[in-house]
Amino acid sequence: MDDIISIVLACDNNYASHALVVASSIIDYTQSKVWFHILCDSIDGITQDRMRASIKRKNVDVSFYDTDSSVMSDIYNQ
Repeated sequence: MDDIISIVLACDNNYASHALVVASSIIDYTQSKVWFHILCDSIDGITQDRMRASIKRKNVDVSFYDTDSSVMSDIYNQ
C-alpha cells in the first residue's frame, strides 16, 4: 500500500491563490501521493474547479469541505 500524505489547508476566495502556491510547492517537492483537504468558507464552484485543475496530477487528490467561519469567530477572545 502506498503512503499518502494528507495535508489540510484553509482558505476563502481571497486566499485560494495562496493555497495553490502552497499545494504546488508541496507537489513539486514530493513523489508521494498527496491528498489535500481544503477547508473553505465561501469558495465558489468556479474557483474550486480552477484549484482542482491547477493541482491535478496522477498522485494528487483534493477534497473541499465547506465550513462556517463563525464557529471560530471568538477564538481570539479567550
